[in-house]
Amino acid sequence: MARQIAARHDLKLNLVGFVQETPAFPDQGQTLSGRPILGLAHELESIAVDNRASRIIVAMEDRRGLLPTAPLVKLRVQGVAVEDAIPPSLH
Repeated sequence: MARQIAARHDLKLNLVGFVQETPAFPDQGQTLSGRPILGLAHELESIAVDNRASRIIVAMEDRRGLLPTAPLVKLRVQGVAVEDAIPPSLH
């Protein structure tokens, strides 16, 4: 997903970084596709506020019990666009 966003300059998106569900990369300063890992899913709301996010793209392979629904709903109500990276036909 990150490579696709980077390749599509017409989208005018700036990928700030990633949020991980569990600390797969526990060390500070880790990156993924050249972008920083900003924190964990339970910190999503503060990460979005700190980075002035206007859009969150959810791209999780396995969502069973992992999707941070409450913070995503709260951010959406606050005006942050929340989009699903997986087309609805593949859910």
